[in-house]
Amino acid sequence: MNLLDENIIENQREILRRSGIAIRQVGYEVAHPGIKDHDIIPLLHSLRRTTFFTRDVNFYKRSLRHNNYYLVFLKQYLRQNGATEHQPAELVSRDDKCSEPN
Repeated sequence: MNLLDENIIENQREILRRSGIAIRQVGYEVAHPGIKDHDIIPLLHSLRRTTFFTRDVNFYKRSLRHNNYYLVFLKQYLRQNGATEHQPAELVSRDDKCSEPN
């Protein structure tokens, strides 16, 4: 299952759906709106074969790696003109050599 964090904006969710990518989102199809970050990991443990996409830097930690799910941290940068620039996803997996973000 591709699971989007609640912080993924609606138009991005709709782009994925229109592209035929099966997704669910925290606060919509899974869990309740406003679920706390510390409740997400137990939720992921209760689901099967889940890839969780988030923009929340708190999930970009080696200590959160687990064999039952993948964490994908989506970085964003601000350009000089103030526009947001999205970078490729960074996968935090059980065998990934990740480092804490800058």
